Formats: sequence, C-alpha cells, structure tokens
Amino acid sequence: MIKYAMELCYVGTRYAGWQSQKNAVSVQNKINEALSIILKREIQTVSSSRTDTGVHAKQQFCHFEFDFSLPKNIVRQLNGMLPNDIAVHAIYQVPDTFHARFDAIHRSYEYHIIQKKNPFLYQKAYFLTRRLDIEQMNKGAEILLKTINFQSFCKTRSETKSYLCKLRYAYWKEISDKHLVFYISSNRFLYGMVRSIVGTLIELGENKITLTEFEEIVDSQDRKKAKYAAPAEGLFLTEVAYPWDWQTFPSWQ
Repeated sequence: MIKYAMELCYVGTRYAGWQSQKNAVSVQNKINEALSIILKREIQTVSSSRTDTGVHAKQQFCHFEFDFSLPKNIVRQLNGMLPNDIAVHAIYQVPDTFHARFDAIHRSYEYHIIQKKNPFLYQKAYFLTRRLDIEQMNKGAEILLKTINFQSFCKTRSETKSYLCKLRYAYWKEISDKHLVFYISSNRFLYGMVRSIVGTLIELGENKITLTEFEEIVDSQDRKKAKYAAPAEGLFLTEVAYPWDWQTFPSWQ
C-alpha cells in the first residue's frame, strides 16, 4: 500500500465537524466518499485535527492509503466532485510511517470577532457589539503562555489522558476597524480548548472577571471554572506544520 497526504481547506458551517458520523454530514464523510468513487474502492482518511461542528479550516491535512499511483488529474477530479465549501489543494506521496495527526509539530488557530455588522463575514466571525478591553485580554493571553496544563479549558467528555500543551504564542490584534483576531499556536490542542479560552478571555475583556480571577481559572485545572465557550463560527484552523518541506515529495496539484 502507498500512503498519501492530502492538504485541503473548508468552510465548516454546514458540517458536524471533521469526524465521520452516521447521522450527520461531516467533512470527512465528503472526502472519503469522493476518494472512494474516484479510486473505485473504499478509502478511509485520518486527519491532523478533528475540528468541531461549524469550525472552519484554512489548512487541514489527512492521510490515506491506496494500492497504486494516483491518477494525474485526481485533485481536479476531487474538486469537481466535492461541494463548493470544501477544496483540495494538493496530495503528496509520503513515507509509510507518516501519520497526519502524530507527525504534526504544531497547529495554529485564529478566532475572529467583529463589532460592526458585516454580511461578508456572516458565519465566519462572532458578531459581538459589547465593548472589549483588548489590552486586558492580551494580559490574560500572556498568563496562558506561562502554563502547560490546560485542563480548565478542555471539554469534560474528552477522552484525553494528558492536559499538557506547549503554546508557541497567544495574542489579540485588531486587524481592521471593529475586527479583532485571536492568534494561538501550540504543539497540540485539547477538545474545545480554543473556544473555551476565547470565551473566558471575552469575559475578561468585558470586565466580568478580573485578571486575578482569570489566572485562578487557569491554575484551577477545573473545567467548571471556565463556563463560557465562544461560538464555533469565529474559529479557523489556519496551519498544521510538519518537520519537512512538502516540495521534496511527489505531488498532485
């Protein structure tokens, strides 16, 4: 069997997340179905990250196996078959040992908030008109960089055995008038972690909690303390990084 890695992107609004589900439409369902039709056998993919319902991905990777070399025009075939809110960028032939999830060295997310109504960002940003103190929110983000245990921000039904994550950066920036973006990157993320962090930082920015209380939530390692998770529509997976240059692999683009 030959192993392949696929680079893709999608708008997650219509999907129940990445992961295949029997009673809901997922991104993985659509990818598996299209690959299986084109390659004339059942194909199952494994992703780098399992994005939640309504979450978007500017860059996502998955891997799959197939007996033979792929058709030269497979990317064009896939993009012609897939819905308009899913696009394949490239497919690479990778070593047999490659794993889309376990070989990734870091992942990065953005969370978008708009404070002025913008129809072009509908369902791609959280529309929040209440005043936010960005300076205070960035002070909270600095506290996050000092910890490695993020149990306070992990959904309770998660099956993870470790709550340890090493953040590379975390900060807020106003990229245009009334448009805020939270940037965060880590070697790994827990289930629901980014939305929970953003929700708690929003409470800090609204002065519903103090900086001391925010730090206590982080240190508590208690999910019940971080009560508010930001809505899914503002969240984007933006980068999945691996320790090599993709240009060194045979590719279909």
